[in-house]
Amino acid sequence: MINYTNKIRLYTSIFVLITLNACNSIINKIYDDTTAKYNAYFVANEIINDIELNLENNTVINYDSLIPINYAIDSSVVNQHSEKTKKSIEKLSILIQRHPESKYVYPSYVLIGKSRLLDLNLKQSIITFKYVNSKSNIKNPKDLALINLMRSYTENKQFNEAKEVYDYLKNKTIYNDYQIDFYKYSVYLFKQLKKNSELLINLKKIENLTKDKTLENKVYFLIGQIHLNNNNYDEAQQYFERCIKNNPKLEIELYAKLYYVRSSTKSSDEETINKYFKKLIRDKKNYDYLNRIYFELGQYYYEKDFLNKALDNYKISIQKTINNKNLLFKAHLEIANIHYYKYNNYSISKLYYDSALQNINRENVLYKQLKDKSDVLNKLVDNLLTINKNDSLISLTKLSKNELDNILNDYINKLNKEKKKKKVELKESLNFYDEDSKIIKTTNNSVWYFNNISIVNRGKDEFYSKWGDRKLTDNWRVQSKILFISNNEKEKEIEKKSIITSEERNSETVNKEYLISLLPFKIENKKILLNEIEKSLYELGKIYIQNLNEINKGINTYTQLINRFSESEYLPDVLYQLYLLSEEKNYYKNYIIEKFPESIFAKLIINPNYEIDEFEEYNLLLDLYKILYEKLLSEKNDYVIRQIDSLEILYKKNEYFENLSLLKSIAKGKKYGNFTLQYELKKFLKNSLLTNTSEYANSLLNSAKNVQKKFIFSGLPKLVKENNYKFYYIIINNDKSDLVFNIINKITKELNLQNVYIDKFILKENFEFYAISETNWQDLKTIEKKFNDYILNKESKVNANFVIGETNMNILFEAKNFNHFIKFYNK
Repeated sequence: MINYTNKIRLYTSIFVLITLNACNSIINKIYDDTTAKYNAYFVANEIINDIELNLENNTVINYDSLIPINYAIDSSVVNQHSEKTKKSIEKLSILIQRHPESKYVYPSYVLIGKSRLLDLNLKQSIITFKYVNSKSNIKNPKDLALINLMRSYTENKQFNEAKEVYDYLKNKTIYNDYQIDFYKYSVYLFKQLKKNSELLINLKKIENLTKDKTLENKVYFLIGQIHLNNNNYDEAQQYFERCIKNNPKLEIELYAKLYYVRSSTKSSDEETINKYFKKLIRDKKNYDYLNRIYFELGQYYYEKDFLNKALDNYKISIQKTINNKNLLFKAHLEIANIHYYKYNNYSISKLYYDSALQNINRENVLYKQLKDKSDVLNKLVDNLLTINKNDSLISLTKLSKNELDNILNDYINKLNKEKKKKKVELKESLNFYDEDSKIIKTTNNSVWYFNNISIVNRGKDEFYSKWGDRKLTDNWRVQSKILFISNNEKEKEIEKKSIITSEERNSETVNKEYLISLLPFKIENKKILLNEIEKSLYELGKIYIQNLNEINKGINTYTQLINRFSESEYLPDVLYQLYLLSEEKNYYKNYIIEKFPESIFAKLIINPNYEIDEFEEYNLLLDLYKILYEKLLSEKNDYVIRQIDSLEILYKKNEYFENLSLLKSIAKGKKYGNFTLQYELKKFLKNSLLTNTSEYANSLLNSAKNVQKKFIFSGLPKLVKENNYKFYYIIINNDKSDLVFNIINKITKELNLQNVYIDKFILKENFEFYAISETNWQDLKTIEKKFNDYILNKESKVNANFVIGETNMNILFEAKNFNHFIKFYNK
């Protein structure tokens, strides 16, 4: 009986212990879950929600492309929230360590992965989400991990992997709270992949699920954009109309209305469209968006081929635009394209292309194309201005004394009016705030803003830093800016057309006698101007034919050159171009063969088979080399350079052409001097592939260095007023490190400048410098500015640096004296 009682007690004790232990585990589990949720997990989740909301609010929407429907994670803003994500990860890590049994462990890992995603630490975020997917047995964290894994893959440009995750999830049942995120991230993925059909499928899913009106309106707008891009105008109209009727925010409402008009232009008449635009313009709440409305009106008129109306509205759009660089770029580009393609007015289009480039990011895919076009037009306009200016100057020398006096008097009167007008404008600008101070009597005890001098001055400084020096007029925000830009452009054109420079124009020394002294009355002065006209006509014809495909204008220019300069050194080249392009082929063929039988062009006409095999091409180049070598010996340097430039298009890929390239380097050196020879030889050696040409180039380079070393120059270098197409950026630095090379390489990458060549040269014993060459003076000035900013910020030391034309550079190199020029340059 006792044994039985003991057994009962033993079993009861064991049962109680087991029960208590189980209860303790349940209590611990509840404790872990509660502590995890309401402490670390809750705080971390709030932090991440706050970051996402901030990113959402700061995402810039570009309505010219498909709009985003979720926030963008930009590397430029990652630093702004890095402290918050760090705090989030710390709290979640503590949760995982202290409550390993909690059901919030894997959701915490998901939040850690999301924090890393928001920091663009994509590799670690991908690892974290994969870990949750492989380890967690709970469905919700797995789904959430996979959704964010898809976003991480997309951000990391791993589109195939992101698509695999999408394909897996789209066939699964996803927890309701996560569905919208899944479809939003899917839209983000397919936007990158440019797959409109998948985009529409996922947008329709969001449309059916969302209760968020802001998201709903973005979805309507984006669907409308896709249909508009696919020329489905009726469907586009429907969705833009839905967006408008759904009470959207002001900005998206306006753009929905503008896109609604775009999608209805095919079906609506001009009167209806004009009424719609007038209504938008009159609506006061659209005041800040008038620039965009006028731009869209310009687009409408352009599509209808009303080009003058289009130009008017693009210009109004520019006038009403202050800070929107993208819109300024687009408006200037549209105007430039109309003048370029429709009117063939290259002088005006050049100005607008230049303005467009000022408002475009260098990383933009259009930058290089527009920069090349602008450079071509700059050369074209420069040559046109040279011809017009020189012809005008020569024509003035043929006038009677009375006629010349009248013209010069009118010119001086015009200059004086310009100076007087500028003084008045400057005075008005400086007196803007002074007038207020005269009207308002200040007292020390006053609390009114304009009576507090220190606050007013601070306000002046802030105004000036934002808006610059502007006059008080109607629409001063835009008018002053436009006047400033247009005046700058006008100044540049006046500078080129005028007899005198802007500095001389503003000085008090301009009088009739001074202007007469500038006119080319002497025969040798006229000859210089005529040579410039001859060269400009040649360059102009080449630009029309080779760059602008304006064949008729090119033929007319070359014909003008032949008629004006019948003994021109450019004649064989010009005649050959006319032979290729003109309808009078036989005439030019016979002319070249008869008058220039030994020229390259006569040989090309006699043997016109351009698809000859390599051996024949080699023999042809060998013959051409012999001819050009003889020309080089007879000091026909310009001729050699031009002919090899022409041949380069056809024969550059031929191995033997390297010999002709070396010949061109020597011709340039002979034309300009020792420095150009050394520079061109070094540049040649960098790309040389043939042993014999490399050895010969090296021997020439060593000889040039020895000549420079032994040469003794007496006196000061006499610099000349030069009209070079080539310039150098010179950096004097005796530091033996690679500092200069590294800085220049960095700058050229930033500016996206291709094939910029830099090398080191010796001026004299213990005096070295670096040189970069470029035909575009403005590019070198930009490099100079960035270089000086960089060494100033880094507190690096460089002796001096400057931009100089090719002729003067050779003069300084020969004189072994940069000091004279540096003093002048620094002034």
